[in-house]
Amino acid sequence: RDYVSQNRPVVITDLFTDAPALKKWNLDYFRQVIGNTEITVDFTPDGYGDAVKLLPDGRWCFVKPEERRMQARSFFDILQGRTEVDGVAYAQHQNNSMHTEFSTLFADISESIPMANEAFGCEPDAVNCGLETETQ
Repeated sequence: RDYVSQNRPVVITDLFTDAPALKKWNLDYFRQVIGNTEITVDFTPDGYGDAVKLLPDGRWCFVKPEERRMQARSFFDILQGRTEVDGVAYAQHQNNSMHTEFSTLFADISESIPMANEAFGCEPDAVNCGLETETQ
């Protein structure tokens, strides 16, 4: 509460040391478990979506990523360099994506974090998942 109520950043470590996801989650596992699941993948020229950008003419503009629906295995091909794309692809759709797009993976994590529930005074409204390519 000392951090949440004051909007102070905090780094919490060792919160999920026993979560099965720590041992299981890799692209091979994802291909097996959610490979045929349709997910939302965002594409941007430089990895910055939902951001304010300076245009070449000096004006500022709020930009959103292009959203494409695809099978998760196709996205994993992009992550592993098997499929080339222009720009940066990432799957970090908001609005409770863990429930709507990655629900099969819930068996490997805790849906709720007691310490966070206490700090915020409630269960989470949404749980999101993000997967992305590395940028250079």
